[in-house]
Amino acid sequence: IESLRPGKIIDVRKSSVRIPSMASLPEHPKVLDLVEQVIGPDLILHTQTGIPKLPGDDEGTKTPWHQDAMGFVHEACPMGQLGIWFTLQDADVRHGTLWLVPGSHRWGLLPGGYGGTLYLHIDEAATRFEDRGDRIRMTPPASEPVTLPACGIPMAAGDLLCFNSLVLHCSRANHEDRVRWAFTYRFQSALAPTGLPSDYKPRVLRRSLMTRLLERIPLERT
Repeated sequence: IESLRPGKIIDVRKSSVRIPSMASLPEHPKVLDLVEQVIGPDLILHTQTGIPKLPGDDEGTKTPWHQDAMGFVHEACPMGQLGIWFTLQDADVRHGTLWLVPGSHRWGLLPGGYGGTLYLHIDEAATRFEDRGDRIRMTPPASEPVTLPACGIPMAAGDLLCFNSLVLHCSRANHEDRVRWAFTYRFQSALAPTGLPSDYKPRVLRRSLMTRLLERIPLERT
């Protein structure tokens, strides 16, 4: 990894395709049961990403503040999407854990996007955004300036963190001497538009109500 991009965070697209245990995680019954409580029984795995955050304090090791929904066209249904962030190691604020702004999904989709960079990021000029460490200050569209807490979420290896695609979040520098591995999975209803290119085929994990009923009916033995 270090020989590819020393000191940088690496976004390994579709990494779970090459790591069977990570490919099977979003199909685990406990994960699907959790997701189904939020978005219903017919599920699509919208996107999946592996993110090894290398040690270092330069800008390349940080993921800017953003909403995942900034990466989709407006016809998509971000309120019906649930993101799961899964860490392979213990992760705290020194090890590059995720930071969230609780309640930020209520603002809807904020100005932002890729803007010619590798990572999604909020439009700081349009929102007058200021990162103050444990707080952020900004002016959401059609709103007065607000100052809200930013929460670093300490996680143990194997923990899952679930959040809506409109929640504002970031990941700061990794100050430890070891790589922080995390995987992200985004689920949505199979009935909603994905907001992705038409040639992209998301993995379908269908668990319809009828299927669940049939699972509970014992097969006749002949």
